[in-house]
Amino acid sequence: MDDALDTRSLEERFTVTYVFRADKRSPAEIDAAGGFLPKGWTSKSKFEDISLYRHGTLLKGAANGFSMDNDGYVSTTSSQSVAEGWVVKFLGGSGYTYKIATYANLIDVQDTLKKYNIYPEEKEFAALKIIPFDQIMGWASFSKTPKYGVVKGTPVANKKFNRAKYENKAHGGAQYSLAGFPNNHPAWKEDPWWFFTHC
Repeated sequence: MDDALDTRSLEERFTVTYVFRADKRSPAEIDAAGGFLPKGWTSKSKFEDISLYRHGTLLKGAANGFSMDNDGYVSTTSSQSVAEGWVVKFLGGSGYTYKIATYANLIDVQDTLKKYNIYPEEKEFAALKIIPFDQIMGWASFSKTPKYGVVKGTPVANKKFNRAKYENKAHGGAQYSLAGFPNNHPAWKEDPWWFFTHC
């Protein structure tokens, strides 16, 4: 991923140093799977769609709130409250939030799509291809109880977290070449996307 494609300074890209993801699966299941993989890898889809526009707008229009089967990205958010809200809204109050160190594989969706991102409140960072298990810093479990409602457990550190590789690393920033707007979309005539019209 080319840092030159990002319009922001490296210093500014260090302001977000970790992101979150809600998931029904346990840490043991995520570890066994090799980390978080996009549906385009794990489904029977014939191709992976790496258009951030479709990922950030059309794909999350699925009825259950999740991405479609050919999605080439793994969704995360820089907002802990957004991730915890997903546990309640889409996972029935039972699941996990995972804290993930930033790295070049995490792309800033808002910075890439700007005014064409219809879900800016999700504060999404989309991981291209995979989030390895050793990029996960830790997690917290959530359970739904009859008496107290949704209860958050004590955060747990991931003993397999690769601190040397991932700690305090910059995320991938904006990647305009991956915006993937439809043909004849007005963005292709605007800065900064016009340069990537034929990518």
